[in-house]
Amino acid sequence: MRGKALTLVWVSLLVLCNARLASAANTLLDFTNSTPTFNGDTDFSNLQNNNNLVIRWGSIANVGGTNVDLVATVTGGSYKANNFNPRPGFDGRVYLNGLSGLTTADFRFGRINLRNNYSANFTFTLVDPNNNDNEVFADFDFSVMDLDTGSVGGEVTPANEIESVQLLGQNGTATWATTTATELSSTYQATTPAADWSTPVITATQPFFGATTPGTGADNPTDPLDLTPQQANRTASFSFSNTSSFTLRLSIGPSGTGDFNDGGRNFLLTGGVEADPPFPTPSPSPSPSPSPSPSPSPSPSPAEGSFLPRTPRRPHTTSRRRWRSGNVRAKRYLS
Repeated sequence: MRGKALTLVWVSLLVLCNARLASAANTLLDFTNSTPTFNGDTDFSNLQNNNNLVIRWGSIANVGGTNVDLVATVTGGSYKANNFNPRPGFDGRVYLNGLSGLTTADFRFGRINLRNNYSANFTFTLVDPNNNDNEVFADFDFSVMDLDTGSVGGEVTPANEIESVQLLGQNGTATWATTTATELSSTYQATTPAADWSTPVITATQPFFGATTPGTGADNPTDPLDLTPQQANRTASFSFSNTSSFTLRLSIGPSGTGDFNDGGRNFLLTGGVEADPPFPTPSPSPSPSPSPSPSPSPSPSPAEGSFLPRTPRRPHTTSRRRWRSGNVRAKRYLS
């Protein structure tokens, strides 16, 4: 990943429910119509072990007329997939990776499956498959959804199977956002017994989002452009500008002892998100004036970043991340 010095600029956001944080022309990461492969094949036959996992979502976006792929590679930590009753010949249920959706013909999310009590760093890179996988820089949104805890399992306090995501770095500009009613914690919750992986080091440039409430398959999102308020409150969203590569740490806490830790959970990935039903619509929020306005904190007001009036909902090919579910908080880092 290309290193760049990062300058911290705090953005104080009080976004009314019909406003959005968006750049003028973001590239859509369209998992729905992408084609996943794994270590160069479609059936996981090239996987020698879990830590060799490489997921490629083919034709996930079009940048400047070029179809590009998104490649996720394990670059740190330790990765293993759910090991509860795997198919014969597989080291865990690694075949759960790739896509997730209502039916096999209507996938809507990217999916990474991780075994309980494991933590792995995934580096995501946009590449041009027709040009030696050269990296492609773009402005795009990326959301990790369905961050919750286990509802059954072993005795772990404060909760078992806590899912979390942490942004470790990127080679461009990054912002992140949650709803103000978010169920996600920005601080790490230590568990008893402790996780087998190292405690996250959370800094101003490496934000952390940890689940605090239990969930089941029944409350999973089915359409990223039709989220319930609860589903939006369990989502961590990132916007990247002039970026080709970023790294996320995905982690799941322990689930007690014995066979419970052989299970696992899914991280759902998408580009744009939208929540329904909408809250009552207040007056539109004003656009910021050209001159910097005071921030509620001692940190300086941003030199850039604005809110655009909401446009009518567009088809699933939208290129913007949009929230209807309430206020949004965010921090911006400028390269």
